[in-house]
Amino acid sequence: MSANITPIAEALRDLADGLPTVKSAFWPAPRQMSALPGVVVEVPSGTRTLPDERESQLFADDWDMDFPVTIYVDLADPVAAQLRIAEVVDELVAGVDANPSLNGTALEARVTSWERPAILEPQGSGRALMFVATVVSVLKLV
Repeated sequence: MSANITPIAEALRDLADGLPTVKSAFWPAPRQMSALPGVVVEVPSGTRTLPDERESQLFADDWDMDFPVTIYVDLADPVAAQLRIAEVVDELVAGVDANPSLNGTALEARVTSWERPAILEPQGSGRALMFVATVVSVLKLV
């Protein structure tokens, strides 16, 4: 278990799991969604302050991480799928804005971007899904 990444990912998963319209939230990514709409928190990309740059606070190292948080909905009804994705994005933004420290695991977190929805075609007997990738940017002091 990562001492820095895992606690933040778990806090994001728990936050997503508590959103009113989300039925399932995962960290790490599952093989299948058990219930939709579903949210998956993925391994982040990250940067640290360069050696010749100042940290944001004395005696701490800045970790800037971008967590992909992907929202999946059933595509059985394309109009309803788009409306549901918009609803979950709104809820995710509001949820992170209301808890920017992610229960004390980070100095600050913010949903910084989201993409246009895309379609994931079914394989075998699976169902078609619509998804949107969001990014939750996090500053953690280590």
